[in-house]
Amino acid sequence: MGFASYLIFFIFAFLQFGEMLPDLAQYRIMLWLAAITTFLSLANASDFPFRMVQPWIMLGFMGSIVMSHVANGWFGGGVMSAQDFSLSVFMFYLLLATAHNIARIRILAACMVLCGLLMCIRGAVSYHLGYWDDLVMKQTVDIVGGAGELRRMRALGFLKDPNDLAQYLLVIAPFLLAFWKPGSTVRNLILVIIPSFVIVYGLFLTRSRGAILGIGIMLLFGLRSKIGIVRAVVISGVLLVGILLLGFSGGRGFGTSDSSNFERLDAWGVGLELLKSKPLFGVGYGTFRDHNRLTAHNSYVLCFAELGMVGYFFWLALIFSTFADLQWLKRRMAQLPRPRDETLKRWLQMVETSLVGLLTTSWFLSRTYTITLYVLLGMAVVLVATYDREAPAGAPLVPSPAIITTALRVGLAQGVSIVLVYFMAQFRYL
Repeated sequence: MGFASYLIFFIFAFLQFGEMLPDLAQYRIMLWLAAITTFLSLANASDFPFRMVQPWIMLGFMGSIVMSHVANGWFGGGVMSAQDFSLSVFMFYLLLATAHNIARIRILAACMVLCGLLMCIRGAVSYHLGYWDDLVMKQTVDIVGGAGELRRMRALGFLKDPNDLAQYLLVIAPFLLAFWKPGSTVRNLILVIIPSFVIVYGLFLTRSRGAILGIGIMLLFGLRSKIGIVRAVVISGVLLVGILLLGFSGGRGFGTSDSSNFERLDAWGVGLELLKSKPLFGVGYGTFRDHNRLTAHNSYVLCFAELGMVGYFFWLALIFSTFADLQWLKRRMAQLPRPRDETLKRWLQMVETSLVGLLTTSWFLSRTYTITLYVLLGMAVVLVATYDREAPAGAPLVPSPAIITTALRVGLAQGVSIVLVYFMAQFRYL
């Protein structure tokens, strides 16, 4: 019952029924669903992956969000920021508490795909037939030959920006492969091929340049182990050229001559200045736009600017530890080529590919606190915990990370990413 309640909670969060049906807001449905799911999940508390490090790192990240305001003298801001981030927290912890096997991860992935398809259909109808004006954004942009108006499909709630919707569609695309069954033509047509076309067309209507880059990176990541890095680079490059020729970007360029790109790089510079002014705990969760007209347009910049080096450390540690566990388990699976492990290996690859796509596009989007990220991280933790739970007696379990070594690696990642942001931000002067 707890997992069924979580799925309902998930659907309400992603499809934003509160915005579609505002009269429901007075009933506080999300709050009640969270309370019910929490209560039902307590029955299986023993299955919670307490041995994994990610739930404990998440506590540190939540603490850094609160401290980002407390350290700046605003105690009420700490409470408000915790409330604002609470939806992502619930999605993460309740997933760990209710999804205890691969079958449930598969169901959740199907739910994510279904939500994405509904967003695409609803948005495409609005785009072409004029229904639900909120689902189409009209944007004045720099295009070849001058300025013009670009219509872009979007969703509701935290996916209201077309780039954010494109990122979500990109993330769920690998999950379609889970429903492919060799030799089942009709099944594959209905469950994989047609939905794939719907998602690709949805990506096209968002006109997201970040999605174009994400497609290339995800394809490169997914193909490299199967056909080699050289062939993967060639295929990814050819596909990206084809996507550009089809007009996925809406005629917009990728250089700093484009005003929106220049403004993004300028925002990165502001983020660096904010980190310099408040290096430990940042300027405060959710306050970047108090210092700049635009948001950071970079999840990494947004994190270290608002939460400082402490919050940035926990955020990167959460991501780093998850990838480290996935890599260890993939190596372990390669040593045990047993048929019963094929399903786990396939899901490890799909979730990892989705995470790579999300984190790549997050370099150009302010998605530090997005629900999607924490759902994917939760799915990865569940997969690793599933191996631990079902491992035969005497088999090695996923090793606990060495604290000092992990801290040094995360610290190095912090430094490298900040230096990279600095040099990229300088391009705005070229």
